Amino acid sequence: MGLRVVGVAEDEPDAARELATAHGVTFPFGVEPAPWALSESYGLASVPTFFLVDEVGVVRMTSVGFARDDLVQALERAAEVRGVSAPRPFPDDLPAFRPG
Repeated sequence: MGLRVVGVAEDEPDAARELATAHGVTFPFGVEPAPWALSESYGLASVPTFFLVDEVGVVRMTSVGFARDDLVQALERAAEVRGVSAPRPFPDDLPAFRPG
């Protein structure tokens, strides 16, 4: 299995799916509306938050807010370990960073 990228968003599920589809997001992410029990259980102060998780569940990288370069790096690392091409889910015209 190797490395994988997962994310957490605090949106209504339909809105999050639309955003993911619009930007080509194919990695799994937890989505929840208020009161955000998932974010609270993981101690997240801001979303979106993305994690690079290894095969035994150890978080190897965390990116808070939307940091395109961090996310691209995590996707590339995960793809390299699996021997596949990395997806490019976000167009370059999106801001490089957007706080959560």
